[in-house]
Amino acid sequence: MAEAEKCDLDDIVNAFLTDVESIRTSATITGVMVTGLSQFIAKKFNEFLFTCEKVEGKENSYKIPAEKFYRHKKLEEEHRRGTRATEIVPRSLLVALISQYDAFLSGLVRALFIHQPSLIKSSNRTIEFSEILKFSSIEEAKSAVMDAELESLLRDSHHEQFIWLENRFELRTLREFPAWKNFVELTQRRNLFVHTNGKVSKQYIKVCQENGVELKGINIGDQLEADSSYVRKSADTLLEVAVKLSQVLWRKTLPSQLAEADESLVSITYDLLERKRYGLSIILLDFAFDVVKRYSSTDVRLRLLINRANAYRLSGNLRRCAELVGGEDWQAYDPSFRLAAHILKK
Repeated sequence: MAEAEKCDLDDIVNAFLTDVESIRTSATITGVMVTGLSQFIAKKFNEFLFTCEKVEGKENSYKIPAEKFYRHKKLEEEHRRGTRATEIVPRSLLVALISQYDAFLSGLVRALFIHQPSLIKSSNRTIEFSEILKFSSIEEAKSAVMDAELESLLRDSHHEQFIWLENRFELRTLREFPAWKNFVELTQRRNLFVHTNGKVSKQYIKVCQENGVELKGINIGDQLEADSSYVRKSADTLLEVAVKLSQVLWRKTLPSQLAEADESLVSITYDLLERKRYGLSIILLDFAFDVVKRYSSTDVRLRLLINRANAYRLSGNLRRCAELVGGEDWQAYDPSFRLAAHILKK
């Protein structure tokens, strides 16, 4: 099927991971730049104020001479813009992250529909007879149904999308992973930035509480922000969600592509190790053994096991590394695996 060949799931996942990592890196760079610029402007503003007479009995109050009025007005406005930039830029990056996730989810589900046409056939969506007459072929009608399904999916809230996925793909465990609460909170916070300028709403409280998110000291009307650290944490959450979601749906829907799904998981986790993202690598490699469990070959399982043990070693957890390596009889395997295990035991 020519169209299916253009919808490679590995390409879809890797494209999203590239986008996430790009935004994550941007959060670090822009965080330093915007904060530095804001501090520089604040320093200039404070230096100007120190040249003015301070108002006795009033903290941070100064008398601005008439000849310095326009200078004061200009510096005050620059200071306000600099402070605002430190708030708006991280918000914008968080919104961008969720936008890329939405595009990823749409691409992933579309690819699964194309690879597995029976998913479209099981749709309950109806088409008016007048609409049917406009189609020149059954394929065109199927494409219209698929577009309608995806449009409906993307209109749902992000936590409701997971319920839709569970029902459509006959799964009941998609929301049972540690990062689920973080995912719900960050998507709801994104909604606040877009719709209420960051002010906490009843909807935010309701959805977070329904999904077990702890809201310590957060009340309706409070102002929420997102610094560069929050954006990086959110990027890691979305990366984890995307990999786990794609792996579960890929293996469930297209069992004939088990080897491709395996290679994708091996490649992603190894790349994270190379970039010293040990915590995230451990999360995904634990997922590979605690949830995935089934592999296309012994070779794949051992590669994942070696990477898992190495991730724990590099993160400083030598005990867990030893447990993982010690639980396998390496003498039965290829010399390259025996050598890797020997190195990890040291």
